Amino acid sequence: MRLICLAVVSFLAAETALAHDHWINNGRYKNSRTGELCCGEQDCVKVADQDVKATPAGYLLTTGELVPYNETLKSEDGAYWRCHRFDRLKTRRCFFAPEPASE
Repeated sequence: MRLICLAVVSFLAAETALAHDHWINNGRYKNSRTGELCCGEQDCVKVADQDVKATPAGYLLTTGELVPYNETLKSEDGAYWRCHRFDRLKTRRCFFAPEPASE
């Protein structure tokens, strides 16, 4: 039993260390409006393509949140990511979007 507990603790510690190696954290990206760091994978959630719609005003998420284009950062992995603060509402810190396809 003791060995199993040790293995679980080791696994969780390794997962935490890997989160700090995420491209968002390594890129030292900042919110264009506030200058806050976007942080890393532990603060960011991948958003499914079907949950994002490009509108004339910005990206509209299925949650109803509108992210203006001038507050969007380029995603290095081609996925949408929303980084949040750890306040009660998990307000947006940063939003990453893939490069728009060229016509």
